[in-house]
Amino acid sequence: MKNFELDEDSDVKIKVSIICPNCKKEKDLFIGLNAIKVSKTLTTVSIPPGFCCEHHFQVYLDKNFHIRGYQKVDILLDDIKLIDGLDYDLSKISSLDEKEIKLIKNFFPTIVYVYIFKAILLKKNVILISEELDNEDKKTLTKFLDTVTNDLFECNVKIINDKSFELNKLMDNTILIQGLKTKGIKNFNKNLKIINSIIAEFYEKKEKTLPRLNKRIKLIHKEANFIIDTFSMKEESINKMEIKDLLEKQFLKNYNKDYFDFLLDVINEYFKIKLNIYSDIMGAI
Repeated sequence: MKNFELDEDSDVKIKVSIICPNCKKEKDLFIGLNAIKVSKTLTTVSIPPGFCCEHHFQVYLDKNFHIRGYQKVDILLDDIKLIDGLDYDLSKISSLDEKEIKLIKNFFPTIVYVYIFKAILLKKNVILISEELDNEDKKTLTKFLDTVTNDLFECNVKIINDKSFELNKLMDNTILIQGLKTKGIKNFNKNLKIINSIIAEFYEKKEKTLPRLNKRIKLIHKEANFIIDTFSMKEESINKMEIKDLLEKQFLKNYNKDYFDFLLDVINEYFKIKLNIYSDIMGAI
């Protein structure tokens, strides 16, 4: 999907009334007709804090300027300094240029990439149905996913054009993505806050969005492996606060509950390691 600035120039602008999914405040948004027509399916419009209200959220529009849905955005700011400090050289692993990156953002709204990357980080297979992507688009998307994961996480994503694909053909541990919906794994589309914040940053119109996305994935890999190396061999039960404290000392940042629990999910689902963890009343996070 195309993600564009609110003040993009256009000869014709269409008024769309948006509603914040957090506080329900309403505001009219004027979008250039030419801008939205280049999108293949839906268009993602990122609404920054201060435009409608104090919240950051996204609006999904179809080609007729009808609102197809909203998505809350929670940007994590406490790890930016650390992410910027990770070693990274995009030129060594990818030949994607800015035109291709823009094309990748036009393929789908953010929520589709949220589903894809959650599946990758939890070691799920993905079947992505899209009638819009041709063979070259599929190659570009595959190259993008391989670049971001960079051999750190396996990327089992199959892209097909057959919208009549039968759900009963799904293998175990496989998620089917079609439009803005998922099927195959119960409650898969819940607890998306962490992945959504990462993908929302990629969609923002800044420089080096691809290296930044790779750095976030690389950081998750480093954090998860630190926890595994430090605690997986311990036979006695481990308090969550003990893990969190050592993690914060190692990476020099604060970890909120959502992000910390997400790391534990990655360890459990992707690396198939079940840590012997307990939480007491005083140490629960």
